[in-house]
Amino acid sequence: QGVAKALKMRYFLSLANQSDAVLSAVGLSKSECYSQTSQLADQVIGDYGYHLYSDFEELFKVENNINNEIIWSVQFTDDPIYNGSNYMHRYWVPKYNESAFDNGKIEELPSHSIWLGREYRRIMPTYFFTQLFHKSDKRRLATFQTVWPKLESHWESAPTDSIVLIRSLEPVTDDNLVSELRDKSTAESHFGEIEKYYKDLKPIGGQTSYVPYRRVFLEGINHVYDITTGMPTDRGNYHTLKKFLDPTRLTAKQGTSHQDVYFIRLAEIYLMKAEAEFRSGNNDVAAAQLNILRQRAEIPGKEADLHVADSDITLNFILDEYARELAGESFRWFVLKRSGILVDRIKNTNPDYAPHIESHNTVRPVPQSELDDVTNPDEFVQNSGYLPE
Repeated sequence: QGVAKALKMRYFLSLANQSDAVLSAVGLSKSECYSQTSQLADQVIGDYGYHLYSDFEELFKVENNINNEIIWSVQFTDDPIYNGSNYMHRYWVPKYNESAFDNGKIEELPSHSIWLGREYRRIMPTYFFTQLFHKSDKRRLATFQTVWPKLESHWESAPTDSIVLIRSLEPVTDDNLVSELRDKSTAESHFGEIEKYYKDLKPIGGQTSYVPYRRVFLEGINHVYDITTGMPTDRGNYHTLKKFLDPTRLTAKQGTSHQDVYFIRLAEIYLMKAEAEFRSGNNDVAAAQLNILRQRAEIPGKEADLHVADSDITLNFILDEYARELAGESFRWFVLKRSGILVDRIKNTNPDYAPHIESHNTVRPVPQSELDDVTNPDEFVQNSGYLPE
């Protein structure tokens, strides 16, 4: 029932964006759609034993795929008889053995690995998305990989024991790539730069002296994107979306994974309730839902940084929160479509696609193979904007 009610929430929020004629035909108003969504949210949250998993990053680890936040998932197994169709882990992995600063080769980083992912370079985050997180939001570094440490035995190993890079508080070891989510000047990103970043390091292990030379390849977000326009300047070296990585694969280039694919989790229920309450004019209730969701993203001592006030609530703020929480989880287009501002949103946040999107793109084209098979071609026609010129 939890799955059915969650799907019904999606249905009501999408229905509310339809014309008055469509709403009248089903006997509902926009306000009733939002009210139904909020009531269903309360039932899903309260009646079925679902709970937010305590740690956002741990939520996506293979060993934690069965947990009380997941409402609906497609489950996979490591049994080769049944496994073989989950490839999500590889789509988000860049070319991490080169520096975006000057494309310098990083010899101690492989092109593929079990631990750091199989390089595939199919989906690159927008600059807008990389900057969407407050620095006190745990989801920021749980979402993006910013440090690629040396692998001692190359492709098949886990990272070696880490030391700490004082400036960024990230774990690193020999020959690391550190790609920060902030702008770094050319001087700071000098290829192979080392001394000023390691002069304050504590001894490693039981050693009594400092290690004299370790290489860190340091680059900034400005080496991956033009931070004025948001356009990518390097489409090979960027930040891995970490939530789909599967270090339990047996080989570095193994394409299949037995990590489950989450289709609906409790976090989305809070987001949908916030969306419905905002649409109903109840910003206080909407803010309360987002604050519940944000509690697990808080860094101790920095809780105030993530607190959402009633006055913060706007449609764009809620859409941003969907992105922070659900990035890559396969429902973004539908969320933007039902918002009514899909085209404007893409024009304002995705400079790659902004010149190409038009108003008719809020619906998808009907595949020609389907049009060829219908028996009523005069009635069942192609969506507007996709007809041949």
